[in-house]
Amino acid sequence: MAKVGSATQERIDLLLAQALGAYEELPEVVREIHGWSDVERMSYVYDWFLLEQRVEELERSSAKMNPKQRRRLEDLRNAVKSHRDEAEFVKSLAA
Repeated sequence: MAKVGSATQERIDLLLAQALGAYEELPEVVREIHGWSDVERMSYVYDWFLLEQRVEELERSSAKMNPKQRRRLEDLRNAVKSHRDEAEFVKSLAA
């Protein structure tokens, strides 16, 4: 297996941390989002679409991950499944 550069490993770590954090806070966001201003709400929705692109990037990068990162990716996959309804709600706000 080819050695993966430290910058790539650091990016993977960062993306995993951001994505896991976003999914963990999602239920609270859904409870509070209607109290936000329109600008805050739309900014969050836009950022959510970007986050989903990063999750896809992580899936494509799974072969480059070390064992710890693969475990965190599995945690992320579980979070995505657990919070699917909340994520769909957030995306529906873009309509």
